[in-house]
Amino acid sequence: MLSFTHLLARFDGTGAVRTFVELPAACPVCARHTEPRRLSAHATQPGDESVDFAFQCARPECRHVFVAEYRRTGGGDYELLHDAPLTLREAAILAPCG
Repeated sequence: MLSFTHLLARFDGTGAVRTFVELPAACPVCARHTEPRRLSAHATQPGDESVDFAFQCARPECRHVFVAEYRRTGGGDYELLHDAPLTLREAAILAPCG
């Protein structure tokens, strides 16, 4: 499993470089394998336990931005929990408009 470091905007507004355990393997919008472009990571809870990380699909046909949620492990690194959005079709089925 490939880990990487990235600047984290901590919950208190300061910054710190942290280790993230894995990248999302596929874009949740186009459902294709990609090594996404890393945009920004922001803590969503006091103590920086949970992080939302914005990525951009690297495929020229897609280029959509999506968010992955990471949770801090006992060792201090952040592990990938899931990414969003669901594919557009799944999102429409789960939450139809109107």
